[in-house]
Amino acid sequence: MSIRKGLAFSIPLLLGFVSIFAVAMLLWKMTMLGANWHEILEVSIQKPYHE
Repeated sequence: MSIRKGLAFSIPLLLGFVSIFAVAMLLWKMTMLGANWHEILEVSIQKPYHE
């Protein structure tokens, strides 16, 4: 495998890993702060407030 093919394969793999890690850390932090799944879903479904 050439260096370009290796680099082209590793960049999306690295970005995917970082994204999954970020979501896992966000969920872990929310549970450490006392939020439960019901509250997390309730906040994510709320519509933005507009005057």
